[in-house]
Amino acid sequence: MKTIPGNQRYLKELNLSQVLNLFRENKYLSRIELSRKTQLDAKTITNVVNALFEKGLVKSRGFSRSKGGRPREKLELNPDYGYSIGIDLGASHLNGIITDFQVSILSRHELEIRYGESRDDDPNLAGLRMIGGNIDAGTLDVIVHVLTTERADQS
Repeated sequence: MKTIPGNQRYLKELNLSQVLNLFRENKYLSRIELSRKTQLDAKTITNVVNALFEKGLVKSRGFSRSKGGRPREKLELNPDYGYSIGIDLGASHLNGIITDFQVSILSRHELEIRYGESRDDDPNLAGLRMIGGNIDAGTLDVIVHVLTTERADQS
């Protein structure tokens, strides 16, 4: 079999990506499980996991019970590493969610859009503002204003 020389940085990023994807697919993993699933040697897994710890992407979830031998440390994605906002903008609705780094839904809200009607006292607008807890309230007001007035003006 012909060996193709690899770029070290590319291989490191590939290994990091492979391990992160396994964490997304599995709630908890030990280093030995990572090694088995990726077919990477223990030293490489240790280096990858240490890099993920340094960046704050992974955290320890304790140790598994041992049936002899050393207990395995359970590792997981750090849910507080980052958050995502998903918005589904349809012709008659605006749905929003916020997820943590483990893709657990933290908040969800649906807003029905009725064109041409005032939204200032709409309880759904307050709910939408709650979804975007870290989003500037003025930005949310602009989004809702655009959705509820511009299209009404076009009809």
